[in-house]
Amino acid sequence: MDIQTVEAVKTRASKRRPDALKLLLVAGLSVQVWGVVMGLGLIILNLTH
Repeated sequence: MDIQTVEAVKTRASKRRPDALKLLLVAGLSVQVWGVVMGLGLIILNLTH
């Protein structure tokens, strides 16, 4: 799959899906990333002390 195909699929999917779902997806991902970052930060703090 080249980049053009991926972009075409993305735009088609976003047209079918409402923006609210996309926002929820992005929010969920950012929460997961934040959780991982916090977890790693706590582990590093515990190791250094």
